[in-house]
Amino acid sequence: MKNSEVVEDILLNLLIYNVDNREGWMRIDLLKLKMGNENIEEEINSLVDDKFVELKNKDYLRITKEGIDYIVQKV
Repeated sequence: MKNSEVVEDILLNLLIYNVDNREGWMRIDLLKLKMGNENIEEEINSLVDDKFVELKNKDYLRITKEGIDYIVQKV
C-alpha cells in the first residue's frame, strides 16, 4: 500500500462521512479539501485496488466493509 498515514487518513474521513451520511458517497473533491492534499490519487487507486473503497463515476467514493475492518483494526 502507498503512504500508510495518508491511506489511514482517507479511510478515517470516509468512515466518518459514512456514519454521518448513512453510507453516502463522498465527492473526491470534498475528500481532497478535508485532507488539504490535492495529490492523493495514487492512494485512492491503491484503496480501490485493495477493495477498501468503492469508486463511482470517477468522482465519488465510499468505504467498504473491508475498509472499515482495516481502519478499525489500525485504530
